[in-house]
Amino acid sequence: MSVSVTMKPQKIAEQTWDGVLYPVPDRTDKAVIVMFGSEGGTEHAGKCAHFLLDSDIPALALAFAALFYFFGK
Repeated sequence: MSVSVTMKPQKIAEQTWDGVLYPVPDRTDKAVIVMFGSEGGTEHAGKCAHFLLDSDIPALALAFAALFYFFGK
């Protein structure tokens, strides 16, 4: 596994959800969405997203609460 030179994670805070984007330079086509439950939040999702980032895969870490915004209650 090669560790790439990456951009810094970007915290995204919207009115109803928040997350952390782990971008890869020159990759704007797609990203993996990583979600964990309310106890893990973006901390655990961020660890998984960072692992993907080390493999040059962009990822967006979301907490479980963000799912209610996207899919309703």
